[in-house]
Amino acid sequence: MNRYVLLPLVLGLFSCGKQAEGPAVDHETELRVGWQVSQPTAQPYTFDQLPGIARYRGDLYMLGNAGTPWNNADDDRWNGWALYKGSGPDDLSEMPQPRMAANFPYLRTEGNEWCYYWLMGLWVDEATGIFYSIAYSEYNYMNGWDSEAKERRLGLAVSHDQGSTWTYEGDIVTQDKSSPPPANSQYYGVGDISFFVPGDGYAYIYYKQGYYSLTTLHRTQQDISVARCALDDRLAPGKWKKFYAGGWDEPGLGGKETAIIPYVNIANVAYNTYLDHFVCIGNAPSGRSFISFATDMERQDWTERDFSFPDITSFYNWQVNSEDGNAHRMGKQIELYTAGIDAASGQRTGFRYTITFTKE
Repeated sequence: MNRYVLLPLVLGLFSCGKQAEGPAVDHETELRVGWQVSQPTAQPYTFDQLPGIARYRGDLYMLGNAGTPWNNADDDRWNGWALYKGSGPDDLSEMPQPRMAANFPYLRTEGNEWCYYWLMGLWVDEATGIFYSIAYSEYNYMNGWDSEAKERRLGLAVSHDQGSTWTYEGDIVTQDKSSPPPANSQYYGVGDISFFVPGDGYAYIYYKQGYYSLTTLHRTQQDISVARCALDDRLAPGKWKKFYAGGWDEPGLGGKETAIIPYVNIANVAYNTYLDHFVCIGNAPSGRSFISFATDMERQDWTERDFSFPDITSFYNWQVNSEDGNAHRMGKQIELYTAGIDAASGQRTGFRYTITFTKE
């Protein structure tokens, strides 16, 4: 891989067919990068998360929709999980609703009955046919749905019937709480992940962590950190390591963590073979979209967020290979799916953009 250093990084932008400022030159590599973004088209997957996408035995599977209350597998009124299957991203049919086993932990606190789970990310072991996903939980809601004052953690869920039923295998990543939080603040936990399998023998979870105010009950800080697990360890509890201070020595459960992309709402990571870089597309808490690049998963050398990327992402966005639906590796042209809430109607909505990268 060419080790381009994209700093200073000011990228050229062609947004929805209209050219903005011209691309700046990286004087070390003479690499110019730009992009062209199509007009949006509606897409039906209005998820409350980043979906998990994987291929198994020729079929593409997509997992994810909305949260499901703890141990609520037999109540279709509240089960928000969904599984899709087809030949490609434009040919997916919804399968019977996935179910959770009774062993999912009931993570509640006194006076608060809510505990919700999302299945985020998807990896299939081709040798065994076992499906793996990250069970993201939210609990200890301090103010109903009206704020971000709640706790989060990540666990492992597995399915032996191609995504129909899921069993909880244990916690895998929790926030570092070895030091007191800032004054008048509480830990936010870890969640809202991007699950990434780049082909180097590891699975990576880019997760959001930070704090919320005990006064306003809203988030005061949220940054992206990352943990990884060798695929040979089958994403098992106790096998995850966090990236901290340039190394991978901290345990996933409670270990220290470095904020590799600061002040972020959602970050979605994929590898782009055309650019020969890892690409993160996301948005800040303000809602502004950004793009960032890295060359090395070992060092997590992400560039500063570049906000010249057009403001097209919503609550959630995920990259998909235009040719085969791969969510981890893609080329010059990608599809960017977005999902969020329409400000006018209050209803969930989703859009799809075709993004064509250019370089010189």
